[in-house]
Amino acid sequence: MSDKRKPPSDKGSQQQNTSKYIKKLPVKLDKKAGDILYNALPSRANQAKRLVKYLPFNPDSPTNRLNKGSGVNLSDIAKKYNKYLKPHGYFVDCRKPSIPIKNSYGEDSGQYLWGIYSLKGGE
Repeated sequence: MSDKRKPPSDKGSQQQNTSKYIKKLPVKLDKKAGDILYNALPSRANQAKRLVKYLPFNPDSPTNRLNKGSGVNLSDIAKKYNKYLKPHGYFVDCRKPSIPIKNSYGEDSGQYLWGIYSLKGGE
């Protein structure tokens, strides 16, 4: 019996990825731009603040590194808090790596690469 499922898309998370967001690679931001995004978040959004503090300086961070380093639920944070980042021209999203990240057993782990993306499609 053949598997009729579609192969995973190379376009990142579904909730963020629409035709009006043409993205290539996550952007690396300077401290000033990172601080603007950090301060745009609500004061009690501690998980989102940890994520936004880390990603501008570490684009294309694998899922496991972010989970260990910041203790956040990545897709939940992106879904809930991108509305605060978008007015500043950015959003948190992920993309599938071109070469799968392996787990400790040498198997594909299903991890994605996370970053801050520009609404302009990369800079």
